[in-house]
Amino acid sequence: FCGGVVPAPGKAEALDDGLRGLAESTYTAVDQAVRSLHVNVALAELWKLVRAVNKYIDDAKPWVLAKEADPGRLNTVMYHVFEALRVISVLIAPFLPRTGQAFWQQLGQEGRVDQQGIAAAAWGGTRPGTAVQGGDPLFPRLEVDKVFEELLGSQAGTSNAQPQAAE
Repeated sequence: FCGGVVPAPGKAEALDDGLRGLAESTYTAVDQAVRSLHVNVALAELWKLVRAVNKYIDDAKPWVLAKEADPGRLNTVMYHVFEALRVISVLIAPFLPRTGQAFWQQLGQEGRVDQQGIAAAAWGGTRPGTAVQGGDPLFPRLEVDKVFEELLGSQAGTSNAQPQAAE
């Protein structure tokens, strides 16, 4: 909706403030959980933010804003989505390093995400004008039928094999 460039946000509304508040509290909660070695808690907190971004997009309806030619509101929504995704990329990197780095790069961020430190997950680190790089899906959808077919096919090819004696 913004030509692949992060727009400058306009005036925030309650919906935007809610996402920002959750991102800020997630940053704090993940940091505290990791420091106390509660990795499962850290991941649960992070996934709350992931779900909240999805809900924010559903509620803000950027596709409607684009059709209604409301560029100020659209820019604010897209900035908040991008900023939340940037925060997620920093927070996910310790758990999924390659995915975190790929995410960071797709968001047009410079350097290595693992060298940014937890402070990079603070809200407000996005510079308007940043060009989004895009790329392959980080978590591609699995076609369940194909996965089962591949699994069953590979098992069928090995099920008749006789065990070999150790030499």
